[in-house]
Amino acid sequence: MSDPIDKLFIADPVTAARVRENLRQKHGTVGFEEKAIMADETIWALSQEPTFGRTVATGFAGLLGDTDTDGIRKYAQIVHGAGLKGPAIGRIMATSLVPVIRQGRPELLEHFLATVRIMLQKGVYTLKDPLDVLAGLLDEGDQSGAKAFLDLLQDTFGQSMSYNRSMHFTCILPRAVRSFSPLQRAWQVRQLARIIRADLHLVEPFLDGMAKGLELLHEKALDEFVSTGLKKFRKNPDAGTRFLSLVSSLGMEQFRNLQVTVGLAGLRSDLNCYLCARIGPGLTVRSTASLPLKIIAPENRTISVFSDAESIYLPDTIGCYPERNQNEALYRCLTRVEAGLHEFGTFYFDLEKLEERLSRDCDGFTDSEKPGRARVKKREKQNCSDLESFFSMFPVTELAGDVFNG
Repeated sequence: MSDPIDKLFIADPVTAARVRENLRQKHGTVGFEEKAIMADETIWALSQEPTFGRTVATGFAGLLGDTDTDGIRKYAQIVHGAGLKGPAIGRIMATSLVPVIRQGRPELLEHFLATVRIMLQKGVYTLKDPLDVLAGLLDEGDQSGAKAFLDLLQDTFGQSMSYNRSMHFTCILPRAVRSFSPLQRAWQVRQLARIIRADLHLVEPFLDGMAKGLELLHEKALDEFVSTGLKKFRKNPDAGTRFLSLVSSLGMEQFRNLQVTVGLAGLRSDLNCYLCARIGPGLTVRSTASLPLKIIAPENRTISVFSDAESIYLPDTIGCYPERNQNEALYRCLTRVEAGLHEFGTFYFDLEKLEERLSRDCDGFTDSEKPGRARVKKREKQNCSDLESFFSMFPVTELAGDVFNG
């Protein structure tokens, strides 16, 4: 039985060669039926429009070996149906469906298709940018962010609006969702959806407010702020708009009262100066948002810190303590600890090695004459930590601790 891809060589040798090379690099086994579906649908799409056909081939190549036969059939069926409406929508669906099908979750596929149907009521022009961002979220593993974004698109394009406004939203909403920090994205998008359901004219003011600092509010605080703003908007549209955009003094006052979360952006310069003074130039602070989402694990709500040879990666925001100054202090503490790793190659403070070093350097002295030895022995009897014992070696223990922590 001949390879189904052979007949694709007759229709488009370049596309066929690319598909065969992609399949050769796959770890999974690709069955005859899946290859046959791919070849038939690609040849049909090429007959409609060459670019559409090549896009379909690329889509199949991304699924074959990673998706079961039912997923391949579903992909072929949906893309074929879209292609019958025109090559433009066919290309968009052939691309954006791949990460959705790859998830293997029927509820996500239904959510996706329902959203596309709503957006198509406005026109094909609404699809490309939003679905590109959706694909990125799914590829990064941001399931909750993707779901919230689909809900947002339904809430937006399900409303009556002009062509110009619809076109505007296809630009600003994907950009806004992309700008949100991965760990906060899902619930920040849900608050944006609340704004859109209330009044489309509030979208830009709210996004302005987010850029001015609302993004630093934790989940419950942002929910409370939005609730207050919408309540004011219903009573007085102008006052509510100014409140949500952080233009009014009342808005700024409530924002300050609610804000305990601290952003890395506001402390980055100070932290970099500290690193330069302690270790020298070269090591800088960066946001964990620049790391792959799979590393920072959005489902893990603990504070995560990472390092490589050039940077210390800290969270975009920290808000785990009830006081703002406590969260600022945590940023500084995490930076100091990671700096110690870069400076000494370990997090561990070894008091025994220090004592060995003192014994060598102070050879010829009695124990009582060695620096701080009596105080160390006294602290050891009190079950103090190694660091506390180390500080006790100095004449003023509290001052030694302050200098060490500075």
